[in-house]
Amino acid sequence: MKMKAAVLHDPKKLSIDEVEVPALRDDEVLVKVKATAICGTDLAFYLGKIPIDYPQVLGHEGVGIVEEVGKDVKGFTKGDHVIFNPAYFCGHCFYCERELWNCCENGGLLGRDRYGCFAEYVTVPGNSVIPLPKEISWEDGSTIQSLATVLRGWERIESVATPQKGDVVVVIGTGTPGLLFTRLAVLAGATVFASDRIEWKRDLAAKFGAIAVDPTKEDLEQLVKDASEGRGADFVIEAAGVPFTFQTGFNVARPGATMLAFGIQKDMGGVNGYDFYFKEVTVVGTRAMTNRTYKRAIELFQTGEFDLKTLVTDRFKLEELQANFDEMAENPSAHNRMVCFINQD
Repeated sequence: MKMKAAVLHDPKKLSIDEVEVPALRDDEVLVKVKATAICGTDLAFYLGKIPIDYPQVLGHEGVGIVEEVGKDVKGFTKGDHVIFNPAYFCGHCFYCERELWNCCENGGLLGRDRYGCFAEYVTVPGNSVIPLPKEISWEDGSTIQSLATVLRGWERIESVATPQKGDVVVVIGTGTPGLLFTRLAVLAGATVFASDRIEWKRDLAAKFGAIAVDPTKEDLEQLVKDASEGRGADFVIEAAGVPFTFQTGFNVARPGATMLAFGIQKDMGGVNGYDFYFKEVTVVGTRAMTNRTYKRAIELFQTGEFDLKTLVTDRFKLEELQANFDEMAENPSAHNRMVCFINQD
């Protein structure tokens, strides 16, 4: 059976091709894709900033309807609405046995290591498929993917200390993840400062309950000190992925604070080793998501505390994918969540 798929042949050379639907294995589920969002990682693949094998069908933040179920997969039938964890895992290695499925030594990522979901169909390992309540729209479902990733980062913060009422939290970078972290911290009762250079993103952060800060005009470090009796932030979430913002985050953290390095970057801003010693800040990393955080994300969304639609700035068809990649690369500050709708029959 043939399907339409967005195939990347080389950096910035993407076409909508007719390809074979991936053969279904006994431990997999075939999903008819309904929507897939562009992730920053997809854009990095497209631009050639992260090497992948060509040709490759991109996309990993998708939702859809079960079309066929492998004979070894239980709990799903044709017609079920599903979301799937693109960071697939084996379930039996050293890391999986310790519930570190996102670190699986035999795993990989849809759209990088196997065909992804910018396509009419995708095959997904059965242990990575999660039921999606039918009352959740395809658009919201695609954004729940990002919330699941954020919740993995939130778990990493909670492994050190749990944000609560009276704490001061600083979020640097208010793209989709930063806004979701902002909302989580507000719901925890913390005083939240959200820093971004882009005005409309700051406006969204304010709607989510934060004190929005323009770092080009305001002194973030002083604002945080004023709100914390001179100490600094109890928690810092770096979600911009830029070296100087990591340094900024470290500067605003109080001694003994917890800092999440969520933004993916090679350079950690040249933070001085003595500063690590003196401040005793706990810096934690985070990687991808787990099935557990997907289920938690669905439950949180159903509380009504997260308005995911406000995060989506662009909606388009599969045939328009390359134009949207190019626009996102050319003018990143004008876009946030970009959702591609597929199989709209």
